[in-house]
Amino acid sequence: MRTLLFLLITFIVSGNTYAQESVFKRSGDRKISSFKAVSKMDDASVIQAAVYFQNITKKNIVVNERNAMGGVLGKYAGAKSDGHSASAALTAYLVFSDGEPDDSEYQQAVDEFYAYLNQKLEQNAVKSIPWETFSSSKYFSQLTDDKEAEKEIEELNKKGNAWKIFTANKGPRIIRYNPMNHTYNAPAVKGTVRMANYGKEVKTSTLLALNIIIDFADIYLEGEAHSGKTNRSYSSVKWQNSTIKYDISPNVRITSRDNGGNQIFVFPTKSKSFDEIYSADDVRSALPLNGKLTQDASLIQKRSFFDYLPSKGTKHSIDPFVVEISKADYFNAVNDALKKYADSLADAIKEVKK
Repeated sequence: MRTLLFLLITFIVSGNTYAQESVFKRSGDRKISSFKAVSKMDDASVIQAAVYFQNITKKNIVVNERNAMGGVLGKYAGAKSDGHSASAALTAYLVFSDGEPDDSEYQQAVDEFYAYLNQKLEQNAVKSIPWETFSSSKYFSQLTDDKEAEKEIEELNKKGNAWKIFTANKGPRIIRYNPMNHTYNAPAVKGTVRMANYGKEVKTSTLLALNIIIDFADIYLEGEAHSGKTNRSYSSVKWQNSTIKYDISPNVRITSRDNGGNQIFVFPTKSKSFDEIYSADDVRSALPLNGKLTQDASLIQKRSFFDYLPSKGTKHSIDPFVVEISKADYFNAVNDALKKYADSLADAIKEVKK
């Protein structure tokens, strides 16, 4: 027996439901106060601000029946030996009621974010190097678009998520972040030497390269699996059942590390010992999304050969959701979330510098 429970869907979501304060951390979930490059950041050159606009979002789960400690430890209990299991996947698609946005509309949002971020850094006692200074530097002329970037995007799309990626001022993606596994292409010795030389050229102590993922919906997907034996007068019956609970809540947000990630590459030009910082929390737009939410079975992607192989657990099928909104509502919410992210980052740096 298997059961699907579709929980309450609320399409008008107020950002006030969620905490707006964001906690920035250093790699390994360490405090950024221990990162000297941040505590001594009197000036900075933002050499990249890449924004990944997610238009397909997906979540997968596999649940196992819990052992005897399940009643005490709940989901933290171990799996029961030979117990039942179940799996499910839920996909949501973003569509626009008034036509697909032009690339220029995405580009404008990213360019405005870049300008606002630099403004906030200046307001928080971090001298910002203008983009024009960077784009006219020798280092910029040494940068070329990497063909591997196109392969990377194609590979991400194959895994069930899709992004439109834009960089501020149409600059190159120097640091390419992979939100599927939180990795990035760390520069080799030649790259760090060029970065250090650029720092000397423009007299800045720190280089920053941002990678930000913007999602359009929260997916709630949980489940339970059970099995047992019912004794009757002359026989006994073994049974199995599983329950999957799911919910879609449209909301524009910059995702936390657990939900897809965001990443800021920090390079102190003197020490050359780069690291990363990131927001450990989602940064959500406070603006509601007004539109239509539907389920559409026709959007189920063509099954692969592996879907037909025998499976130990029960596979639950959930029709994909379509989140349909206007371009104006979407980009208003995007701009709001990006400004909140810039505010949080600038405030975090200011706090560490005290």
